[in-house]
This record gives sequence, structure tokens and C-alpha cells, in this order.
Amino acid sequence: AARALGDDAPLYLADLAIIRGVPAEAVLILKDRTDMASHLRLAWACFSLGQYGRAADLWSASTDADAAELGKVLQAVTRKKISKEMIPVLKQLSTSRATPVIAAASKVFAEYLVQTGAHAKALPWARRAEWIMPYDLSLKRLIAHSASHAGNPEMALAKWREIQRMARPSSEK
Repeated sequence: AARALGDDAPLYLADLAIIRGVPAEAVLILKDRTDMASHLRLAWACFSLGQYGRAADLWSASTDADAAELGKVLQAVTRKKISKEMIPVLKQLSTSRATPVIAAASKVFAEYLVQTGAHAKALPWARRAEWIMPYDLSLKRLIAHSASHAGNPEMALAKWREIQRMARPSSEK
């Protein structure tokens, strides 16, 4: 399959690794590549690993306007200086043409809303990010937590069960 994909194979394999919930595998695939497309995937992998500072640096260095703007927002997040002025920026980034930017912006916005206590408003943003990153356990925990606080115990329970199934070693499944 990699031969059939040609030069883009590492990018597709990295995307699949991130989506499958193993971003460390994507880092291994991309770590020695120097092209901008690989750096953008590497930023997404770092973001998925919770390394927001590293992801911010990589995205900020991008020539893609949306990725560079996301990098600036993530730098503010890492300095704990995210503000209400960034809300329109995050909303705009969530409509980007780049899937990693959509996922990251949606997740960061959901995290911001949770921090402000707006759990019900955070849910659709977290669900949007989850659609792109279906195996991200931290995102599933955020959804479960927000659903519980927003008065949706059924959704919260379903997410906690899903997290439990995903966290179980494959030999127990």
C-alpha cells in the first residue's frame, strides 16, 4: 500500500496513526522529515500527545495561515493567557480546510468552555473534535465530564463505558 501511495505514504500513515489514537507512531514516522506537510502532521501528533507547546511551535512556523494562527492560539494556551478575544479566532479555525486545525481548534475551544464552566456549550465542540479524533481518550473524558455537568448522565455514562473499553488491554477484549 505504501508503494502505491508513493511519496505521500508517510503522511497518510501518520494521519491514520493519529486518528487511531497512537500519535506516538506518527511522531516516529515523521520525525526525520523536513517538508512542511510532515511538520503540520507532526504538530497534530504532538497536540494529540498533549504537547501543546511543541505543537504551537510547529504550527506557528507554518506557511499555512490557519495553522500559523492556531500556533499563536496554542502559545497563549500554554502561557495560560487564553482570552475571550480568541473565541472568534477558534470558531473561525474550526471551519478551516485542514482537518488537524479543525480538530485542534475545536478541542481547545471545548477545553476553554469547560474551564469557564460552560459545559453544555463545550459538548458540541468536543464532539466535533471527537469526530476527527475518535480514539482520543482525553477528549472522551472531557465529553463525559461535560455531559455529567450539563445534566446528561446517559451520555456521560456511555462515554465512561467507551473509555473503559478502549483502555482495556487488547488481550482482555
